[in-house]
Amino acid sequence: MNPQPHHRSKSAGLLLVGILFFSIGTLWGQTPESIETQVQTLLACKNQAERDAYFKQEKDRLSPKVCEALIHRCETIRREGSLADALTVAETALALALELNDRSWIATARTQCGHIYLSQGEFDTALRLYEQTLLPGEPPLSEGRAWLNMANVHYYRGDYDLALETYRKALGIFETISSQAGISRTLNNIGSILQLQGKYAAAFSTLQKSLAIKEKMNDLAGQANTFNNIGILYYDHGNFEMALEFHQKSFRIREELKDISSMAQSLNNMGNAYRRMEQFKEARECHERSLELKRKIGERLSMAGSYANLGNVLGAQGKLEEALVFFEKANEINRELKVRPSLSLLNNMASTYRHLGKYEQVIALGMESARLAEQTTQPDLYWMAITEAGLGHYEMGNLKAARDCFEQAIAAVEKMRTLTLGDELEKQRFFEPRLDPYQAMVAVCLQEGNQLEALKWAEQAKARILVEVIQGERKRLSAHLTLEEQQQEQKLSRQMTQLNRELMFNQGGNLPDAKRKTETEARLSRLGANFRALQNQLAANHSEVRLAQGTFPAITPDTLRELGYGSDTALLEFVVVPDYLYLFCLTRPASQPGKGKQAEWRIRSVVIPGSVRELGGKVDQLQTKLASRSLGFKPLTQELYRQLFGQIEAELKGKTKLVIIPDGPLWNLPFQALQNQAGQYLVENYEISAAHSLALLLEMTRQPARTAGSPRFDCVALGNPATQTTNILPPQPAGGLASQAAAQKLIEQIQSLYGPERCLTLTGGNATEDKLKQAASETRLLHLSTHGVWNHGNPLFSYLVLAPGLTENEDGLLETRELLELKLRADVVILSACETARGRLGNGEGLIGMTWAILLAGTPQTIVSHWKVEAVATSALMTTLHQTLRVPATTPTQPLPAAAGLRAAVLQSLRSGKFSHPFYWAGFSVIGENPPRNRAGN
Repeated sequence: MNPQPHHRSKSAGLLLVGILFFSIGTLWGQTPESIETQVQTLLACKNQAERDAYFKQEKDRLSPKVCEALIHRCETIRREGSLADALTVAETALALALELNDRSWIATARTQCGHIYLSQGEFDTALRLYEQTLLPGEPPLSEGRAWLNMANVHYYRGDYDLALETYRKALGIFETISSQAGISRTLNNIGSILQLQGKYAAAFSTLQKSLAIKEKMNDLAGQANTFNNIGILYYDHGNFEMALEFHQKSFRIREELKDISSMAQSLNNMGNAYRRMEQFKEARECHERSLELKRKIGERLSMAGSYANLGNVLGAQGKLEEALVFFEKANEINRELKVRPSLSLLNNMASTYRHLGKYEQVIALGMESARLAEQTTQPDLYWMAITEAGLGHYEMGNLKAARDCFEQAIAAVEKMRTLTLGDELEKQRFFEPRLDPYQAMVAVCLQEGNQLEALKWAEQAKARILVEVIQGERKRLSAHLTLEEQQQEQKLSRQMTQLNRELMFNQGGNLPDAKRKTETEARLSRLGANFRALQNQLAANHSEVRLAQGTFPAITPDTLRELGYGSDTALLEFVVVPDYLYLFCLTRPASQPGKGKQAEWRIRSVVIPGSVRELGGKVDQLQTKLASRSLGFKPLTQELYRQLFGQIEAELKGKTKLVIIPDGPLWNLPFQALQNQAGQYLVENYEISAAHSLALLLEMTRQPARTAGSPRFDCVALGNPATQTTNILPPQPAGGLASQAAAQKLIEQIQSLYGPERCLTLTGGNATEDKLKQAASETRLLHLSTHGVWNHGNPLFSYLVLAPGLTENEDGLLETRELLELKLRADVVILSACETARGRLGNGEGLIGMTWAILLAGTPQTIVSHWKVEAVATSALMTTLHQTLRVPATTPTQPLPAAAGLRAAVLQSLRSGKFSHPFYWAGFSVIGENPPRNRAGN
């Protein structure tokens, strides 16, 4: 956080005052040299007695000009970092102002002393000094400053309710007198309080108002402070890349201003972001540099924070005992300063003790932190603390106490979800790091033998954003923007598109310029951060488009009954936690003759040994083997089959369809290539699709069926777009699908299957964004056979290559963020180019990439590729797939059988002999599921 104090005067004001004093001083016989002599003499006095003697001796020559010079020196010294020296100068200025009985300079000097004592953690002294500046008859501006400074003391003490009340007193005064500087500083500090209280959308809006004023005033220091607070807001939302971007912005300004204290604060926050991104070397360097600066200037209170953060880095690396040493250093400073313990420190100590198996300390620290967090209205710290206490109880076998703690933590998280900032992506990022209590409840329920309730809690941590989008009408922000806002968005969008095109040109040559590529990627990353910030600002301006909090569907026998799957289907839900996996297997027996309705779902849960790190390593290893056409893949496919399916083979007998709900690294696993002990691939026995959650399937089941004959086309197929240069695409493997001839041939084959009346093809110069966007809402099936480029740093700016259109907005790059804005009615979207399944793994939500965007845009199923595909084999696979999807038995009111179609195509590849290696077919998978309607239940 960075509450901003209000100084009596600013450097620009001091300059003008200095010029005035120089003129008057010259007339009075006081030159700058004589004033400097008095300053040096006063500062040489060792105590108040020597000062009094000097005041008596120089009585006729003392003037406010000397006070002004002392205060100016104090500000410079404090900014450069020596708090002890700055305090000496401020106390000297106060003594002189009292001798002169000058109310204005007395208040200014007391304020300076208060700022220094606040930095040193001496809150009572700082508050007393600030209160003494609140004198009767003071002008409103001085009164507002006094209230603002007193509020800062309450803030640093952790009394946030009182701080907020006091800030609002200051804001009222500043607004009455139209003090823009006072308004912006106070709004900045109010934003910090709202963020701590979990009111994220309100905090973001308040900070944006503060920033807008500071930009108009060209207040660089103030802008740095607000950038810092916005960075913390993104950090709390789990968006660590954006947090780092804003903290680096803040640091650059503070470094230019040579503000050492604030530089140390920015370094500290940068280190936190690096740690959460698991860049531990960079994190430690930031915290060590921050500590060095704080030690230099004597900021004891913030030194404690640096020690704690160094402990956090060590803890994240598994160096638990070393971490505790740093935590204790932080605690020692807090005890010396007699300040309330840092709640983050208590939570991190509890987590460290838990990993060391010291559960009694975990419970004590967690409960203490939770009590303090509740007292100070800090819900984000509260849920962390009560979760740690619950984990301590769980490890000691106190299931009831653990359950109580986890339920309280979940209630706090659910409440905070209603107050998040921004769009669906920001809500999803916010939820990601807060899944611990939900997953812990799964463990508690399974220990109690309640599998259905365990499944309920597992579900409540999955696909929350997707469920809420399905439940309500998705309001697109673009339709609500003003003309000025549209122009802002389009300007940034064009800049990013230009950088994307630069990257494409750079990669397309035989000798790509690596340095230029790196620089362009960095620029694109910064622009991406600016674009996301603008999107969140626009969302804050238009609260009418905020995603409504959904009513999460309870998982009960009654709601499960709504799922229209028959006895031929098994629903498999995985939950990945750090040290093992849970698997819930849902099956239903065949209906008994004469009963008239299907049997109830049966649930079996199993615990699968193996850490998430080990599992992720196996998945990556298998992908590498398959994508490189290695012949040594079989042992690993059989090992993963045994690990994931070995305990439920009996439940899968007689089933023909698997709907798998993956978690964590399992989203990247080609399930269809796993082999049982008989050497059969999973796809040989089952249709396979990946769903996001049971709750999402329930919500989709409840949606009205599509009306018969509504789409204009059965298929829209796009491929072989005409680009502005033949050198535009990154290098492809020999015969890759990106080759123009292969893509063109595939599109022609697709059209011949459906017929020209029912299939619209877009190739060459017709494969433009505008034509695709127009046709995308008029088809049951959309096939895009064009190159895709994945942007790891900014998934929203990954793109598919199309032909450029006639306007500057139709640039030929269909980005993921633009997919989000489409209104799709298709049952299936096929992305047959290379690596279109890539995305960022979002805990709970799944794979955040093109498939997620397509689902939000309205299409429930996407067929994508996990690695670089081969042209001839892929063309054959896709042709068979379309033959299955266009069979006459498929009516307009029934969902297209994507999983069945892909399986049929894969089986043909297997039988061909030539394309039997999984390289040719296992890279394609169905992401998403269009569940059958249960006619009896609906």
